[in-house]
Amino acid sequence: KIIYTLCRSVVTITAIDNGSMEKLASIEQDAERYVEDIYVQDDKLVLFGTLGRQVGNSEDSEAYDGYYENNTYVQVYDISDPSNPKEIGNMEQSGGYNTSRIVDGYVYVLSQFHPFHLRKVILGGNNRLRHNCNNNHNNGAIKTDDHTV
Repeated sequence: KIIYTLCRSVVTITAIDNGSMEKLASIEQDAERYVEDIYVQDDKLVLFGTLGRQVGNSEDSEAYDGYYENNTYVQVYDISDPSNPKEIGNMEQSGGYNTSRIVDGYVYVLSQFHPFHLRKVILGGNNRLRHNCNNNHNNGAIKTDDHTV
C-alpha cells in the first residue's frame, strides 16, 4: 500500500508493508508555491495550489507601483513508479486556488481573482493612496488521463 501525505507544500510518498513504513519519494515546491490539495487517481497524482508573486516595481524610491498576484496552478505527475514521480503536465490560471473536483476523468478547478493594485502618488507634497479592486471568477478543466494539461 502507498500513502500520499501533504505537509507544508511537500508531498511525501510512503510505502507500507507488514507494519513497516518506507519513504519512497517526496515532491517539494519552491517558496512561491503553496500546495493546497492533492488527488490520486490511477497512476496520476494531481497537485493544486496557489502561486504568489509580486508584480511591477518602480525605479523611483519615492513611489511604489506594484501589486501582489495570485495564480492557481495544477501539476500532474505520473506515479506508475511511486519511487520516481515524473511531472507530465501543468497549467496556471489567474486567481488564488479555491476548490477542485474530479468528475468522469476531468479535473475542474475554481479560483478566485481579487486584483489589488496599490499606487503611491506624489501630488504637491501630499501622499495619496489609491486602491483599485475588481472581482472576477475563473474556472478551468483538464482531463486526467491525458498527458497534456
